[in-house]
Formats: sequence, structure tokens, C-alpha cells
Amino acid sequence: PIPPGSRTYYLRVQSTSNTSLPIILWSQLDFFDEVSTEMPLLWMFYGILAVMFLYNVILFIWIREKDYVYFSLFIIGFFLFRMGYNGLAAQFLWPEQTWWANACIPFFLNLTIISMILFSRRFLKIDSLAPRMYRVFLGLIIIYAFLAGYSLVGGYASAIRISLAIAVPLLLFLIFAGFYALGRGLRSARFYLIAWLAFLVGSILNVLRDFGVLPVMFLTTWGQQIGSALQIVLFSLGLADRIRTVSAENERLYTEMKSINEELTREIDEKNRIGVSL
Repeated sequence: PIPPGSRTYYLRVQSTSNTSLPIILWSQLDFFDEVSTEMPLLWMFYGILAVMFLYNVILFIWIREKDYVYFSLFIIGFFLFRMGYNGLAAQFLWPEQTWWANACIPFFLNLTIISMILFSRRFLKIDSLAPRMYRVFLGLIIIYAFLAGYSLVGGYASAIRISLAIAVPLLLFLIFAGFYALGRGLRSARFYLIAWLAFLVGSILNVLRDFGVLPVMFLTTWGQQIGSALQIVLFSLGLADRIRTVSAENERLYTEMKSINEELTREIDEKNRIGVSL
């Protein structure tokens, strides 16, 4: 309770990471109104991720395509990373584990990046389109596997800084790989690039808000979540489009082979009839 009149209060905040602390003084009623608005949006976001994870797991069981395994790992890793980053994991999943509540953020971030690299490598068909680039992907996986282990022993501050510092050139490399695959005629690369564009726009809005360039509003606060949800949906559409393309190509080849076999059968029958008449 704050009595009437002018008061001065001092608040000291210490953090090992980026500190974005907009101070808002709420009445009790206004605070509960804000929470009742924010929490449904958060759970809606996590609900979308959970549905997409289950959807892709079911598709893997049905189709047996490894792309869906890597994509499902990416979704669940990102799900846990965002819950740790938002503080919901510490609140609901491991409320008594203070050390893990900090360490899980860079740990799940690195696992998410590893699964994204694995997914991108298969989705863009890097092994066949660019063998040299394929070796770069393998090197990146080793680096982030090391960082995932380091995040458990090296401390939150250094682990998150190193991971984010490498993430910028990694993102540029993945976008370059997408354009390269698009230039080689890979249709699904369009979905890949548009998905990254959605994520980048949302993240840039979020970063500009943190640096005070843009005001705190719905799009700047929720930009990264919106961009991430769109990215995952677009990746799923890209996978579905690629499966349809492969199915159509297989059906075309089957039709051609069937036509060739029928023609060969007719020729053999004709030769047999000529042989019998002779």
C-alpha cells in the first residue's frame, strides 16, 4: 500500500544478461486485468507450438520422413527455450530448481539451433545440391553441441553471449543456403526464406523495443512470438508442399513406366504373333 502524497523509491536490479525493465505502477485491479490479457496470449502461442509439434510427430509416424523428426525437435526445443525465457518454465515446470532455470535457457537455445541446422540441411537438400556446404553444416552442429554442454558448466552470462554472437553469422549462412537452394531450382526454398523473413521482422521489432527505438506496444512486445509462430507454420507448409511435389513426381514416373511397360508388352506380343505365323 502506498499512502497519498509524493514518495521516492529506489530499486536496484542486477542481471547477468540483457536487462529490459519498463517500470509500471499498477493498482491491484489493473494488474489482474493486465495478467488476464497477457497470459491467454502466451498460452495461445505455446498451444500453437504444441499442436504443430504433435502434428509433425504424427506425420513422421505416418510418412516416415526424417525431415519431420528434425522439425519436431526444433519445435519442442524452441517451446522449452521460450518457456524458460518467459519465466513460465521456472514457474510451472521446475519451480524449485533455480540453477536449472538459468542454465536451461542457453541449453535449450543451443539444442534448438542444432535441430534447425539438421532440419535446414535436409529441407534444402544440401547434401546433394552443395556437398561443400554440407561440411559447413556438420561443423556448425559440432560447435553448438559443444556450446550446449558448456552452458551447463560455464555459467549463464558467457554461455548466452557466445551462443548469440555465433547465431548472427549462422542466421546469415542459413539464409544464404536458402537462396542458393532457390537458385538451384528447389521449390521448397521459397517457403524456407519467407519463414525466416517472418521471424526476422518479429525479432527486429522486439529488439528495437528493447533499445528504446520503438515504444512498448502489442507488435513490439509480441513480435518475436508472432514471427516464430508464422515461421513454424510456413516451415510446415513447405514440408507439405515438398511431399506433394515428390508424390506428384512419383506418380508421373509411375505413369510413364506403366506406359513403357504396356508398349513393350504390345511389341513382344506382336513379335510372338509374327513368329507363330512364320
